[in-house]
Amino acid sequence: MKRFIAVLLFIAVGFTMAACGAEGETLSPTERYALKVCSADEALEWAKDTDTVVFEDGVLTSGGSVWDEFYAAVEKNTPASVLVAKYYTLDEDRVSSELYASEKDNYPVLYFSLVEFDGAEYSFTVRDSSETKTDHEGSFKYMLHFSGDAPSTAGYDSYDAYALVDDPAATWDGIWEGLVSSQSDAGYEHYFAYCNYIGRK
Repeated sequence: MKRFIAVLLFIAVGFTMAACGAEGETLSPTERYALKVCSADEALEWAKDTDTVVFEDGVLTSGGSVWDEFYAAVEKNTPASVLVAKYYTLDEDRVSSELYASEKDNYPVLYFSLVEFDGAEYSFTVRDSSETKTDHEGSFKYMLHFSGDAPSTAGYDSYDAYALVDDPAATWDGIWEGLVSSQSDAGYEHYFAYCNYIGRK
């Protein structure tokens, strides 16, 4: 019986290593998106060891060249996909004490975002690294590139962003106004596939 339990424990440990280890570097973005189910910190470490674009609290920390390759492909209308990892912490010094007390147990959190282009439109699928179910998903016709001075409320000097939209005339200001507006229909419908804030104030 003890030997049987030992074998089960060995199998369990092996499965955990497969789920949260550093394997998967040569897999496609779609395969890597489905592979990792583990904690935010484990997922962050794994993402940095693979061809994944990594953001930590809105700042690009790994995989910049991976994104550049994806963007170069879609600019030529070539089907392509990229895996993005968005890792968030809760800074006690930057939020109210009430918010920190109520939300601190939910952080850190990492969301995997699979962005795909089929030659005609873009789609995205997002899930929490610790969950197998999809958090949200959608599709858009265009991807627009924006860069410039960040809004004062963002807490950074500048930004470099790629937004999925259906309106090719969408502007950064229009998107941002929609984000901060209390009206549900304000701004442009969008999804930020990539948004890097630069120079924290």
